[in-house]
Amino acid sequence: MEKIAMDKPLTSPPLSLGVSLISGMIVCAASLPSLGEGFRVENQVFAEDAEEPKIRSTTIFYEDLVYDYLENPQEITVFDRAANRIILLDPLRKVRTELNFRELETLSEQLRTWALGQPDEFLRFSAKPELEEVFDASTGKLQLQSSWLTYEVDTREPARGEILRLYLEFCDWQCLLNTRLNPGSRPPFPRIQLNRALQRLGRVPQEVHLTVRPKGDTFLGEESSARSEHRVIPHLLESDRNRVAQTDQFIAMFRSLPFGEYQTLMQPSR
Repeated sequence: MEKIAMDKPLTSPPLSLGVSLISGMIVCAASLPSLGEGFRVENQVFAEDAEEPKIRSTTIFYEDLVYDYLENPQEITVFDRAANRIILLDPLRKVRTELNFRELETLSEQLRTWALGQPDEFLRFSAKPELEEVFDASTGKLQLQSSWLTYEVDTREPARGEILRLYLEFCDWQCLLNTRLNPGSRPPFPRIQLNRALQRLGRVPQEVHLTVRPKGDTFLGEESSARSEHRVIPHLLESDRNRVAQTDQFIAMFRSLPFGEYQTLMQPSR
C-alpha cells in the first residue's frame, strides 16, 4: 500500500535488520476488532511524474483477515491477525512462507537503533522523524514537512469508522513488511507518522505525494518524488469473496518454504 511504500533504497542496513515497529503504535494483531462486512482498497504507485503506475495492488479486508494482491510481480500477502502471522504466497511457483508479527517488532527496534547510530543525517532523521503537520479542513489536504522530506496528502472521511482503523493498521504493518522484504529501504517511521496523523484527523488517504531530499533542504541537494493513489470501496463483490476463497485454497496447497529460501526466489523480481 506504501506495497504502497514509496521509499527507495538508500544506505543498506545489515541484512539482519529488516523493519521497525514503533512501540505502542500498532495494536497487537490478535486484539484487533472484527472486519465486519468488509471492504476493498485499490492502490497504484507512480515514480516521479510517470503516467503509468509502477505498482498496482488490491487489498481486501474480509472477516478477520487482510489479503493484499500485488500484480507485478504476482504475490499475495495475507495478514492473519488471529493467528498473529503474515503469509506470503507466490502463485507462479506455488510456494509460500510465513513471518510473525513479533519478528517484525524485534527487527523494528534493531533498525531504529542502527539508523540512529549512523553518520548519515537523513538516516538518523528517518529513525526519529520530526515533521510539521498542516491540515486544511476545507479541502481535506494534509501536509507533513521537514527539510528532509514532505508528504502532501489528499484525504477524505471514510464511509465507516472501522475502515479508518483497520486500513491504517494495515498500512503500518505493510510498510514495515516492505522494509523487511527489501533490505536497504529507508526506515518506515516517517510514513508511520503520517498514518498517525491520518488517524488523529479521522481521514483516509486518496492521493499521497512524497518528496525526498536526502541531502536536506539545500540549494544543490538532489530531490526525488513519487505518488500513490488509493481508492477505498466500502463493500465487497462476489468476485472479491471468490478471490479470497481461492487464496485460502492456495495456503492449504502451496509448498511451505523457510523465509530465506522464499526471499531468494522472489528477490530478483521485486
